[in-house]
Amino acid sequence: MNESVLRGVHRSACKVIGVMAICTMTIAVAGCGALPGSSSTPSDAVAASSGDSTLDSAVRQIYTKDYTYTKTSVSTYGEEAVTVVSQGEVSQSPYREHVKVMSSSSQIWDEAYFYDNGSALLHTESGWQKTRSNRSYPYGHNRKLDVTGTDTNGDVRTYSTRYTENVGKGYGIDDLTATLTQTYRIDADGNLLSIETDLSDLNRVTAIANAMSANGEDRAEAESNAGTAEDHASKETLEIHDLGVTQSIEIPKV
Repeated sequence: MNESVLRGVHRSACKVIGVMAICTMTIAVAGCGALPGSSSTPSDAVAASSGDSTLDSAVRQIYTKDYTYTKTSVSTYGEEAVTVVSQGEVSQSPYREHVKVMSSSSQIWDEAYFYDNGSALLHTESGWQKTRSNRSYPYGHNRKLDVTGTDTNGDVRTYSTRYTENVGKGYGIDDLTATLTQTYRIDADGNLLSIETDLSDLNRVTAIANAMSANGEDRAEAESNAGTAEDHASKETLEIHDLGVTQSIEIPKV
Protein backbone atom coordinates (compact mmCIF):
# COMPACT_ATOMS: atom_id res chain seq x y z
CA MET A 1 0.00 0.00 0.00
CA ASN A 2 1.59 3.26 -1.08
CA GLU A 3 1.96 6.46 0.89
CA SER A 4 -0.65 8.44 -1.05
CA VAL A 5 -3.28 5.87 -0.14
CA LEU A 6 -2.29 6.10 3.51
CA ARG A 7 -2.57 9.86 3.47
CA GLY A 8 -5.94 9.83 1.77
CA VAL A 9 -7.56 7.49 4.24
CA HIS A 10 -6.08 9.15 7.30
CA ARG A 11 -6.95 12.67 6.25
CA SER A 12 -10.50 12.20 5.27
CA ALA A 13 -11.96 9.12 3.58
CA CYS A 14 -11.52 6.77 0.66
CA LYS A 15 -13.41 9.11 -1.64
CA VAL A 16 -10.76 11.77 -1.38
CA ILE A 17 -7.63 9.63 -1.68
CA GLY A 18 -6.85 11.05 -5.11
CA VAL A 19 -7.33 14.60 -3.92
CA MET A 20 -5.23 14.31 -0.83
CA ALA A 21 -2.36 12.44 -2.45
CA ILE A 22 -0.78 15.77 -3.34
CA CYS A 23 0.02 16.51 0.28
CA THR A 24 3.64 15.72 0.79
CA MET A 25 2.82 16.61 4.27
CA THR A 26 0.81 14.14 6.67
CA ILE A 27 -1.22 13.87 9.97
CA ALA A 28 0.05 14.24 11.03
CA VAL A 29 0.33 13.21 13.05
CA ALA A 30 -1.25 15.26 13.12
CA GLY A 31 0.30 17.76 7.92
CA CYS A 32 1.14 19.99 5.82
CA GLY A 33 0.27 16.59 7.06
CA ALA A 34 0.77 13.26 5.57
CA LEU A 35 -0.14 10.26 7.46
CA PRO A 36 2.06 9.53 10.41
CA GLY A 37 4.81 7.28 9.38
CA SER A 38 8.53 7.49 9.21
CA SER A 39 11.59 9.57 9.81
CA SER A 40 11.67 11.39 13.10
CA THR A 41 12.33 15.11 13.21
CA PRO A 42 15.31 16.46 15.18
CA SER A 43 14.30 18.58 18.14
CA ASP A 44 15.79 21.66 16.49
CA ALA A 45 13.85 21.23 13.25
CA VAL A 46 11.50 24.00 12.15
CA ALA A 47 7.96 23.18 13.24
CA ALA A 48 6.32 26.36 11.94
CA SER A 49 7.20 30.02 11.80
CA SER A 50 4.81 32.92 12.26
CA GLY A 51 6.91 35.61 13.90
CA ASP A 52 4.73 35.33 17.02
CA SER A 53 6.76 33.72 19.82
CA THR A 54 3.69 32.45 21.71
CA LEU A 55 2.24 30.69 18.68
CA ASP A 56 5.57 29.31 17.48
CA SER A 57 6.42 27.96 20.93
CA ALA A 58 3.03 26.29 21.30
CA VAL A 59 3.18 24.62 17.88
CA ARG A 60 6.71 23.38 18.55
CA GLN A 61 5.41 21.29 21.46
CA ILE A 62 3.79 18.67 19.25
CA TYR A 63 7.18 17.94 17.67
CA THR A 64 9.07 17.65 20.94
CA LYS A 65 6.59 16.26 23.51
CA ASP A 66 4.52 13.10 23.78
CA TYR A 67 0.76 13.54 23.56
CA THR A 68 -2.54 11.95 22.57
CA TYR A 69 -5.02 13.38 20.10
CA THR A 70 -8.43 13.23 18.52
CA LYS A 71 -8.65 14.06 14.84
CA THR A 72 -11.92 14.79 13.06
CA SER A 73 -12.04 15.22 9.28
CA VAL A 74 -15.25 16.31 7.55
CA SER A 75 -15.53 16.47 3.76
CA THR A 76 -18.67 17.45 1.87
CA TYR A 77 -19.70 16.10 -1.53
CA GLY A 78 -22.85 17.86 -2.68
CA GLU A 79 -25.32 17.15 0.11
CA GLU A 80 -23.31 14.24 1.50
CA ALA A 81 -20.84 14.71 4.36
CA VAL A 82 -18.10 12.14 4.96
CA THR A 83 -16.70 12.14 8.50
CA VAL A 84 -13.66 10.33 9.87
CA VAL A 85 -12.86 10.42 13.59
CA SER A 86 -9.60 8.90 14.80
CA GLN A 87 -7.73 8.83 18.08
CA GLY A 88 -4.00 8.49 18.45
CA GLU A 89 -1.00 8.63 20.73
CA VAL A 90 2.49 9.88 19.88
CA SER A 91 5.85 9.07 21.44
CA GLN A 92 8.71 11.28 20.25
CA SER A 93 11.82 9.40 21.37
CA PRO A 94 11.89 7.03 19.68
CA TYR A 95 9.15 8.13 17.32
CA ARG A 96 6.12 5.89 17.53
CA GLU A 97 2.49 6.59 16.75
CA HIS A 98 -0.62 4.50 17.29
CA VAL A 99 -3.88 5.46 15.54
CA LYS A 100 -7.37 3.96 15.73
CA VAL A 101 -10.24 4.99 13.47
CA MET A 102 -13.21 5.42 15.79
CA SER A 103 -15.89 6.50 13.32
CA SER A 104 -15.87 6.54 9.54
CA SER A 105 -18.31 6.08 6.69
CA SER A 106 -15.50 4.78 4.48
CA GLN A 107 -12.07 3.42 5.33
CA ILE A 108 -9.32 1.02 4.23
CA TRP A 109 -7.74 0.43 7.65
CA ASP A 110 -9.07 0.84 11.17
CA GLU A 111 -5.86 0.79 13.23
CA ALA A 112 -2.22 1.59 12.50
CA TYR A 113 1.24 1.88 14.02
CA PHE A 114 4.01 4.10 12.63
CA TYR A 115 7.54 3.75 13.92
CA ASP A 116 11.29 3.74 13.29
CA ASN A 117 12.49 5.06 9.94
CA GLY A 118 9.40 4.71 7.77
CA SER A 119 7.88 1.48 9.07
CA ALA A 120 4.11 1.14 9.27
CA LEU A 121 1.74 -1.58 10.43
CA LEU A 122 -1.89 -1.37 9.27
CA HIS A 123 -4.89 -3.41 10.35
CA THR A 124 -7.29 -4.09 7.46
CA GLU A 125 -10.04 -6.61 6.77
CA SER A 126 -7.25 -9.05 5.86
CA GLY A 127 -5.46 -8.58 9.17
CA TRP A 128 -2.19 -6.80 9.95
CA GLN A 129 -0.05 -5.68 7.02
CA LYS A 130 3.45 -4.21 7.06
CA THR A 131 4.19 -1.31 4.73
CA ARG A 132 6.25 1.88 4.41
CA SER A 133 5.15 5.46 4.96
CA ASN A 134 6.93 8.75 5.51
CA ARG A 135 6.22 10.28 8.88
CA SER A 136 3.32 12.67 8.78
CA TYR A 137 3.15 16.02 10.47
CA PRO A 138 0.27 18.39 11.18
CA TYR A 139 -0.71 20.85 8.47
CA GLY A 140 1.45 23.94 8.74
CA HIS A 141 4.62 21.98 9.54
CA ASN A 142 7.73 23.76 8.29
CA ARG A 143 5.62 26.52 6.74
CA LYS A 144 5.64 30.29 7.12
CA LEU A 145 2.35 31.12 8.83
CA ASP A 146 0.70 34.46 8.15
CA VAL A 147 -1.22 35.50 11.27
CA THR A 148 -4.42 37.20 10.09
CA GLY A 149 -6.09 37.71 13.46
CA THR A 150 -6.07 36.93 17.18
CA ASP A 151 -8.75 36.70 19.83
CA THR A 152 -8.84 35.94 23.55
CA ASN A 153 -11.81 34.28 25.22
CA GLY A 154 -11.20 33.61 28.90
CA ASP A 155 -7.99 31.59 29.22
CA VAL A 156 -7.89 30.59 25.55
CA ARG A 157 -6.10 32.61 22.88
CA THR A 158 -7.02 31.94 19.26
CA TYR A 159 -4.79 32.62 16.26
CA SER A 160 -6.17 32.76 12.73
CA THR A 161 -3.46 31.99 10.17
CA ARG A 162 -2.93 31.04 6.57
CA TYR A 163 -0.16 29.75 4.35
CA THR A 164 0.27 28.74 0.73
CA GLU A 165 1.12 25.36 -0.74
CA ASN A 166 2.78 25.04 -4.16
CA VAL A 167 0.55 22.32 -5.58
CA GLY A 168 1.75 22.74 -9.15
CA LYS A 169 5.34 21.88 -8.26
CA GLY A 170 4.51 18.19 -7.90
CA TYR A 171 2.88 18.19 -11.33
CA GLY A 172 5.33 20.35 -13.24
CA ILE A 173 2.74 23.14 -13.50
CA ASP A 174 3.81 26.74 -12.99
CA ASP A 175 1.98 29.16 -10.70
CA LEU A 176 -0.59 26.80 -9.19
CA THR A 177 -0.86 27.39 -5.46
CA ALA A 178 -3.47 26.76 -2.78
CA THR A 179 -4.18 28.70 0.40
CA LEU A 180 -4.78 26.80 3.63
CA THR A 181 -6.38 28.65 6.53
CA GLN A 182 -5.85 27.48 10.10
CA THR A 183 -7.07 28.27 13.60
CA TYR A 184 -4.76 27.55 16.54
CA ARG A 185 -6.10 27.51 20.11
CA ILE A 186 -3.64 27.97 23.00
CA ASP A 187 -4.33 27.97 26.74
CA ALA A 188 -3.08 30.45 29.34
CA ASP A 189 0.00 28.30 30.03
CA GLY A 190 1.03 28.37 26.37
CA ASN A 191 -0.08 24.81 25.64
CA LEU A 192 -1.50 24.00 22.22
CA LEU A 193 -5.12 22.83 22.49
CA SER A 194 -6.17 22.34 18.88
CA ILE A 195 -5.52 23.07 15.21
CA GLU A 196 -8.36 23.47 12.73
CA THR A 197 -7.37 23.42 9.06
CA ASP A 198 -9.59 24.31 6.10
CA LEU A 199 -8.49 22.14 3.17
CA SER A 200 -11.14 23.28 0.70
CA ASP A 201 -8.88 25.38 -1.52
CA LEU A 202 -6.16 22.72 -1.42
CA ASN A 203 -8.65 20.12 -2.64
CA ARG A 204 -9.89 22.43 -5.41
CA VAL A 205 -6.41 23.26 -6.67
CA THR A 206 -5.36 19.61 -6.47
CA ALA A 207 -8.39 18.67 -8.58
CA ILE A 208 -7.24 21.23 -11.16
CA ALA A 209 -3.72 19.81 -11.17
CA ASN A 210 -5.01 16.25 -11.52
CA ALA A 211 -7.28 17.24 -14.43
CA MET A 212 -4.44 18.98 -16.25
CA SER A 213 -1.92 16.21 -15.61
CA ALA A 214 -4.01 13.06 -15.91
CA ASN A 215 -6.82 14.15 -18.24
CA GLY A 216 -4.92 16.56 -20.47
CA GLU A 217 -7.31 19.44 -19.80
CA ASP A 218 -6.05 22.98 -20.34
CA ARG A 219 -6.00 25.25 -17.32
CA ALA A 220 -9.18 27.16 -18.11
CA GLU A 221 -11.14 23.95 -18.62
CA ALA A 222 -9.73 22.36 -15.47
CA GLU A 223 -10.52 25.42 -13.36
CA SER A 224 -14.05 25.59 -14.73
CA ASN A 225 -14.71 21.91 -14.06
CA ALA A 226 -13.22 22.12 -10.56
CA GLY A 227 -15.71 24.77 -9.45
CA THR A 228 -15.14 26.70 -6.24
CA ALA A 229 -13.55 25.84 -2.92
CA GLU A 230 -17.05 25.36 -1.52
CA ASP A 231 -17.49 22.46 -3.94
CA HIS A 232 -14.53 20.75 -2.24
CA ALA A 233 -15.36 21.65 1.36
CA SER A 234 -13.12 19.83 3.83
CA LYS A 235 -11.95 20.62 7.35
CA GLU A 236 -9.71 18.79 9.79
CA THR A 237 -9.68 19.44 13.53
CA LEU A 238 -6.78 18.10 15.60
CA GLU A 239 -7.40 18.21 19.35
CA ILE A 240 -4.32 17.78 21.55
CA HIS A 241 -4.57 15.91 24.87
CA ASP A 242 -2.12 14.78 27.56
CA LEU A 243 0.61 17.08 26.26
CA GLY A 244 3.91 16.20 27.90
CA VAL A 245 2.61 12.94 29.37
CA THR A 246 4.88 10.02 28.45
CA GLN A 247 3.24 7.58 26.03
CA SER A 248 4.38 3.96 26.03
CA ILE A 249 3.57 2.43 22.64
CA GLU A 250 4.32 -1.22 22.00
CA ILE A 251 4.45 -2.33 18.37
CA PRO A 252 2.62 -5.65 17.82
CA LYS A 253 4.72 -8.56 16.62
CA VAL A 254 3.27 -9.76 13.34
